[in-house]
Amino acid sequence: MQYDAATPKDYLAGLDDDWRKAKLLEVCDLIADFAPEWRQDINYGMLAYRYDRGPALHLNAQKRYVGVYVGDIAAIDPDGTILKGMDCGKSCIRVKKANDLDETGVSAFLEKFVALRKAGLETDC
Repeated sequence: MQYDAATPKDYLAGLDDDWRKAKLLEVCDLIADFAPEWRQDINYGMLAYRYDRGPALHLNAQKRYVGVYVGDIAAIDPDGTILKGMDCGKSCIRVKKANDLDETGVSAFLEKFVALRKAGLETDC
């Protein structure tokens, strides 16, 4: 789903007040903890985080999950141990209602992702 929003504030205001918004805000809090210098933006109709080299990742509230789009997941978690048991695509982590971000490895994944981005690894997001 793409939302018609010009700013991150508009994007967040346009979301229904349900579990998807709560999960998306949890992910935003993690990103703010790991990369406070990254700024929110809108890109491709999604909430995006940018840093000095461009977009780092995208977030989007879908019908049944919150998508965390990071580019190539295997570049960050090559053997799949960090996100073991999570519903993932090639470039998307699908965070669902019952997922705890710490227990599922999403928090650890994002921490590693941010560290690798800061070190110069690009994953084509």
